[in-house]
Amino acid sequence: MRLELKKNCSVSYASWITPSKHVTLLPSVEQLNSGVTRKGTLIGWLASDSDLAEVFLAKNSQNEDILSALLVLDSNRILIAQDIKLFMVTSNPGIAEMDCIFYAVQPNGNEIRKR
Repeated sequence: MRLELKKNCSVSYASWITPSKHVTLLPSVEQLNSGVTRKGTLIGWLASDSDLAEVFLAKNSQNEDILSALLVLDSNRILIAQDIKLFMVTSNPGIAEMDCIFYAVQPNGNEIRKR
């Protein structure tokens, strides 16, 4: 599955929230390209007036909305919802906005399913 930004949503990469962007991701997010990313791992922040479903799109091959199986919001912190393997994680805002932020599978390589 792919984690995508919805149309007209913007992203920045910084060590703290960029108020002018919908999403701020940690600049070190590309380091999550290897191994298993653990449940509760912080990957960034949402603007204070947003929620995950307003900004992100995550669907599996069965077209199920799996956003809640992938990410959780704690205050405005974006956390990984379960242990997953991430790949092709980008820290390039142009790629994140036009294509996707990352791809993800379960730690065993299986597709992430709706909870």
